[in-house]
Amino acid sequence: MRGLYYFVLWIFPIFPSTIQNEIPVPCYKVPQTCMKKANVLSCIEEGMRTCLLKAPRILIPNFFSIAVSSEGMVDTGRGYKIHVSEEALERSSSRREETSKEVELIVSILNETLFQGNDSNESRSILHGQSVLGVWLGLTEIRNLSQPIQLRFINTNQSANGVCVYWHLDKNGKGNWSTDGCNTIIDGGEFVCSCNHLSFFAVLITRCALPEESELQRGGARRSPLHRLVRFSLFDRQMKRSY
Repeated sequence: MRGLYYFVLWIFPIFPSTIQNEIPVPCYKVPQTCMKKANVLSCIEEGMRTCLLKAPRILIPNFFSIAVSSEGMVDTGRGYKIHVSEEALERSSSRREETSKEVELIVSILNETLFQGNDSNESRSILHGQSVLGVWLGLTEIRNLSQPIQLRFINTNQSANGVCVYWHLDKNGKGNWSTDGCNTIIDGGEFVCSCNHLSFFAVLITRCALPEESELQRGGARRSPLHRLVRFSLFDRQMKRSY
């Protein structure tokens, strides 16, 4: 019997870390857990699709989740509204029972300091609310939608101009802001982003007056690619309003 006790004591220290790694993290704890990783954003992106659907005991200002079964507008109660399209629901896969038509919509509000771009000028970009909205729907990566997802950034400062952007994540964990697949409209002083995919979203703010075309050409070499893209997007929007 003494030999058996030695054998048991020898086995148990081997496995605890392995077992802990296999236990899913509650969704609302994913960002906090990923802060310890080298590639924080990649960790969050992957973790939100495999996390445990466990509601927090208290209200968490930076986290929201709800089961969605049909197309419609969802108010997060945190300054954002999200319209989920029927196509997005059809493409998503539920992490609930196989017969369930409900898909979990998960929203995480992240600090802009996590999004350090390859371009130093982009890292200093001004974002609406100084926050980034991470959105996930079910287990499947959603992209190339013909019926876009709409994100409404409410209580917007109406004196500011802005463009909807998403974070294009590189394999090395870095990335940059991009407008690909997203359109911007202003409805009642609020920014509405219509995007054909899910990702990390934000509204890039500029309070500067729109420059003349000659100024854009002269300063083009000094501005980051994203800054030039945003300026031209705002200029294009203003031109369309004048017709």
